[in-house]
Amino acid sequence: MFFQDLLYTIDKASKDPKVIGLVAHIGQSIDQLTYTQIQDFRESILRLRKANKKTVCYMEDIMNPEIGYYLASEFEKIFVNPAGFIIATGLHYVTPFIK
Repeated sequence: MFFQDLLYTIDKASKDPKVIGLVAHIGQSIDQLTYTQIQDFRESILRLRKANKKTVCYMEDIMNPEIGYYLASEFEKIFVNPAGFIIATGLHYVTPFIK
């Protein structure tokens, strides 16, 4: 499945009354996505949540918190493998203001 197909399927599910939610498995392959793709994925999850659908994600070892945990933070619930670990160094964003 291509990435755009995934986003289309999530958006379609947000409008389908038969769909009650989404369960996602976030693994190491998430590191292959760009920040733009991660942002698009998060926006799809947000639209799903605004449609009152449940969102849950399961994570294993996440070595890149800037991508893995950033994506997972859009879900309502996050489950982590008990033997796994997440390196969370934090995120920081600054917008300069020039007058």
